[in-house]
Amino acid sequence: MRAIQVTWIISFLLIFSGGSPSGLLAQTASSTDPLTQAQIENQRAQATYYQRQADRRGFWRNLREYGGPIGAAVAAIVAIISFGLNYRATLRSRADAKFYEALNLFAESKNPTVRSSAAGLLEQMGCTRKRFYQTAFDQLSVALLAEREDNTRNAIRTAFSRMVELDPATAVSKLKAINRTLRDALTESFCRFCVARSVKKIEQIPDLVWEEAEEATSYDRNALAGLLQIVSNDNLLATWSAAARTYRKTGNLDNDDFRARTRADLSEGAERLRSNIKSISEVLLLMEAKAGQSSFSGSSSRIKATKSFASAFLVGATIRDLQEGKIFRSILRGADFTAANLTRAVLLDADFSRANFGNAKLCQTQCTGIKLVGAVLKRADLTGAKFHDADLRDADLTGTRFRNTAIVPAAFKHTEWWKADFRYQRELLKAIHAKYKKDLPDLEGLYVRGEIHRSVLDLIGKITEERL
Repeated sequence: MRAIQVTWIISFLLIFSGGSPSGLLAQTASSTDPLTQAQIENQRAQATYYQRQADRRGFWRNLREYGGPIGAAVAAIVAIISFGLNYRATLRSRADAKFYEALNLFAESKNPTVRSSAAGLLEQMGCTRKRFYQTAFDQLSVALLAEREDNTRNAIRTAFSRMVELDPATAVSKLKAINRTLRDALTESFCRFCVARSVKKIEQIPDLVWEEAEEATSYDRNALAGLLQIVSNDNLLATWSAAARTYRKTGNLDNDDFRARTRADLSEGAERLRSNIKSISEVLLLMEAKAGQSSFSGSSSRIKATKSFASAFLVGATIRDLQEGKIFRSILRGADFTAANLTRAVLLDADFSRANFGNAKLCQTQCTGIKLVGAVLKRADLTGAKFHDADLRDADLTGTRFRNTAIVPAAFKHTEWWKADFRYQRELLKAIHAKYKKDLPDLEGLYVRGEIHRSVLDLIGKITEERL
């Protein structure tokens, strides 16, 4: 009961002093004598001093109190990190040893079965670990050219194709570099082949030597001559001189063994180059398929790879997409461009003789100094294309569409121009007809056989009516 009364008295004093303990303290402080007040201030100063001293020694005091647990935790973390790094290094060392073992097995020349298995192992490791990709790719690409066993070569080609699917852009770049190397190797073999048959100068190769070279390589004379043209003159002369020195060292101008060996080397070099061309064609087709899948799925990403070829030997290659690409001083005789997209491509000083451009798009394509001798241009779209110094002799122009095409009438000499589609460029047709109308065969026979385009018939009919 007494406690309750004290509580009420204290509450009353608080309210009376302004509703806060500060008022009561103020009154109490004011009622205290000076000696007591000085003692209180002294105690406060001492407390502040000792508090500051404690703050200065806080880190070391905490370290003494909590150093043991913290050190144990740090040691545990360091041990875990060290274990992880050591384990990773161990795995990397094991993978390196496994990869080097696969390389040694792949170099086994006496056991084709071992090489086939090693090819699959190299492909697997190259695809799963990025640092092995370059070496595995190079090994498989070179082995594909040198392998003689059919089963082993098929296994190598399968492994190589899987690696190509992983990174087609890199594959194209590497295969182009290999193409240049094989091109130079074939040039060297051809020079030794000619020197072994007593050819004094490269400009004086007789027809018999050309015929034998065609038989050994399965490439025609024009393709082999183009091979010599895309190589720089300095390199060609140096190669010829080296071949002559090698031949002189034999000491026997009638060495049949040397001739046979040069023919075998020439044939083998041609086969290697042909295999490389096939690989390039397959990679380009794969890139086109992947680009189509990306566009179909709506993805904005697109496979980016160079579509340019300079001084390349690509006889018989298959190309479907060369949009905005560039071909310079290259040999693509007999290449397959069926339904290919060459929109805004640049073609300079290249040989496309006997190539197939059926249903291809050459819209806004710049063609300068190219050869289209005997090329197939059936229903090709040449809208906006520009031709300068182009050779169209004996080209098949059946249904070829000319529309805003920059080309001189003289380019149609020795062509069956009356088969082309000039519906959208009648002024060009008039100029061609005025220049080469004497070359027109019997119109009735052309009409019966369906070998003259409707646009040409309309022009001839209109000119006839005007004359009458």
